[in-house]
Amino acid sequence: MTVTMTIDELLERIPAEWRAAVARTCAGHELVAEACWHRDDPRAEHVIGLVGGRPPALAELARACVPQHAARVEAWLAAMPSARDVGFKIGHRGLQLYLRGEFGPAEVTSGLAAAGAQAQEVAIRNFLVLFEQVTASMVGLELANEAANEAANAEVGGAVYASVLRTPERSRALRDAFGLLVRIAAPERIGAWAEAAPILFDASDDEMVYVSMSTTLERPWAKLDVARRPFAIAQPLYTTLLGARGDAVLESARPLGTAFSHVGVRFGGGGAGPTFYLPLIEPRDVA
Repeated sequence: MTVTMTIDELLERIPAEWRAAVARTCAGHELVAEACWHRDDPRAEHVIGLVGGRPPALAELARACVPQHAARVEAWLAAMPSARDVGFKIGHRGLQLYLRGEFGPAEVTSGLAAAGAQAQEVAIRNFLVLFEQVTASMVGLELANEAANEAANAEVGGAVYASVLRTPERSRALRDAFGLLVRIAAPERIGAWAEAAPILFDASDDEMVYVSMSTTLERPWAKLDVARRPFAIAQPLYTTLLGARGDAVLESARPLGTAFSHVGVRFGGGGAGPTFYLPLIEPRDVA
């Protein structure tokens, strides 16, 4: 089931201080919007993709929402010429910006360096080789929203994403490849990944899987997202990764749909846990 909201209904779910800026950014674009729940937090974050949106839209959004980061966002965008379209996530800790396209390791590294975010080209290159990819499909820039942040550079992070075809025959290879990232990001949780992988990969159809990681190994994390899954996947993932039921998240999600649009697991970067997504707006013209 896809929930189709109006842009006004979506804006009601975004912090009031950012609504006007988000509305301006979305105006005239086709949108993809999702609600996103992390770990056992019942508060949804909101991910908005601008289909065909260009990087200047993110620069304007940053100037309005996180002005202390505006200069670094503009520098990042200027150093990423391969961007095809853009998106962003309104989160509890701040704003995350995304560029979609085909990005080589050097472009990812130089772009994030221009923004003051740490990025190790060898780590990015090895990440792509591990998943048999020539280029990254998406790059992210994570920003804190504290206007008076004295350590702003410490609050800027990078993320790199790869799109990988998973077939039932390739599931084991993908499990092992992601397991290597888990050993780097959270070696104490490799057993949890071994239990979670069969739950996550319990689907007979081919699908695109999205793998992501931090762009520096100084603060490593790794995440893997699969495609559409039934709500029933939540309980075994919660039990495996958190030793809990996740009832509050499911209570928050159920009014919005009958199946998750995609499901992820994340290791490192402050903990491990599942991530669940539900669609809010289908791609369509909202001008």
